[in-house]
Amino acid sequence: MPALDIITGLRGSGKTTFINLLLQEVYKDSRVSVIQNELGKIPLDSSILERKKTEVEQLTGGCVCCTLQTNLLEGIHRQIKTSRPDSIILEAAGEGRPDDILRLRDYQQDLHPHFCVHVIDGSRYLALRSLMGAALTAPITQSRMLYVNRLSVNPERISDVLSDLRELQPDAYILHDAPAFLPEAFREDSKIIPFSVQNLLSLTVQLSASADSVRTRTPSRKAFIRITPY
Repeated sequence: MPALDIITGLRGSGKTTFINLLLQEVYKDSRVSVIQNELGKIPLDSSILERKKTEVEQLTGGCVCCTLQTNLLEGIHRQIKTSRPDSIILEAAGEGRPDDILRLRDYQQDLHPHFCVHVIDGSRYLALRSLMGAALTAPITQSRMLYVNRLSVNPERISDVLSDLRELQPDAYILHDAPAFLPEAFREDSKIIPFSVQNLLSLTVQLSASADSVRTRTPSRKAFIRITPY
């Protein structure tokens, strides 16, 4: 039964770079299928994902949250049947919302959850926030784990970025790439953590244990989807 990792975020936020890191450091000895959801008709990133034991499948022309739901299920089933991966990584483009993607697991019983990370370009976040509004913030409010990269590009804006993310999602763990620039006010927040693969995996285990505990007490599917980090 393959594990399912979900990587969401806007195009250009750093998702493919993040996935390449996973392939090199987490899944270097595993068979992995990567399913990429591109909103345009021309796939852009598959050539970047170059690694043995990796299959890449493109879903183009729509979003897996809505118009491509059936295509995603078919793609997952196809990868399980033909490639027999140890893990499946779904890269969801644009406004990919974790809750909507996670509901598809109800129809694909061959998967078990691993983690879900929403990737944010910290250097562009505030500008995009003012332009996109809810289209940008909706996936953030559904995420339990955020990875904010490129924060050091504008260190004077770090406080504004982190304050806004914390207001949008008070319970999220925020992994970041600028520990040397982190303002003092955020150093006591135990859920704002420097990014490393080890920290990512440690949080995955911690959140998985929390989800299992809640699911045991409250077995309803709705409750599980609401709090799961995957």
